[in-house]
Amino acid sequence: MLDLFILALNKDYYKGPSEGVMDILRTKGLGGIYRGYVSQLYRDIPASAMYFPVFEFSSYYGHKYLPNVNSQLINFIGGGLAGLLSWTLIMPLDVIKSRVQADVKGNFYTGMFDCAKKSVKSEGISVLFRGYSAVACRAFLVNSVTLLVYVELLKAYKHGLS
Repeated sequence: MLDLFILALNKDYYKGPSEGVMDILRTKGLGGIYRGYVSQLYRDIPASAMYFPVFEFSSYYGHKYLPNVNSQLINFIGGGLAGLLSWTLIMPLDVIKSRVQADVKGNFYTGMFDCAKKSVKSEGISVLFRGYSAVACRAFLVNSVTLLVYVELLKAYKHGLS
């Protein structure tokens, strides 16, 4: 749904988010606001299933085999790897989800499989990884910091209770 609000800022369609939301509600009903929701689930479930196991695995083995390396550095790198690998896995699904959601009028794609078929046919398989380098850099940095802060807050909370 957030993607819809970002899309609504696109001057080609609407003057602002409010106009975009109102037009979508008027023409497509409440279901129009949630267009692309299923494709988002297909994207988020595998990403989430990979995210914490990769972090836990890299953190566990990093601490086990690199005992002289700063614990925070290991968690930072583990978080970055978790974000990078999960986004690498789901990048094609994210491209499809975004295209389905961007089809606000709903007259170009009938769904995610139709979107994938049309996109690959017209632009080649590389379309599914468009923007990957930017996504990879952001994923590594954001998830490095996120999981490092998460672990440090858990430690602080645990020590605060003792």
